Amino acid sequence: MRVYYGYENIEIPQGQRTDQQEDFFITPIAVDGSGDCIRLLQINPIKTTIIFEDYGFISDSQKHYVYLDMICAFFILFGDDREKEMFLLQVEEELVAVVEDQKIIYVLGEHHQPLVKKWASSYNIGIEFILF
Repeated sequence: MRVYYGYENIEIPQGQRTDQQEDFFITPIAVDGSGDCIRLLQINPIKTTIIFEDYGFISDSQKHYVYLDMICAFFILFGDDREKEMFLLQVEEELVAVVEDQKIIYVLGEHHQPLVKKWASSYNIGIEFILF
C-alpha cells in the first residue's frame, strides 16, 4: 500500500504521472502550486465489496485506489478464533476491501472506526488502526 496524489483539471507532465483515470491524474508526489489534490491509497486487494466504488476506483491501468480521507484500515492483533470469526461477520457488513500486506488488513469507511472499536471490545479482539 502506498500513498499517491490525485489531480483533476490540471496539466501534469507525462513523466510525473504514475497513473490516471480519464482526466484524473495520479502522481507519487504532491505537485507544488497545482491546487487541490486528493490523497489516495493504492491497494492490491484480495477482495473488494459492492461498496468499493463509494470509497475508491480502479484506474485506467487496472490499479485499485481508495480515497485516504474516506477510509480507515486496521489489522487484528489477537483474539480467540471463534471470537474473531464473529467479529469479522460484523465487519463484513461495512467492508470496503481486504488487503494482504504482510498482514491481513481490513478497509472500511472512516466513519465506521468507532463502531469497529466497539465491536472489537465486545468480542475481546485486539486491533490496530493504520495511520497514513
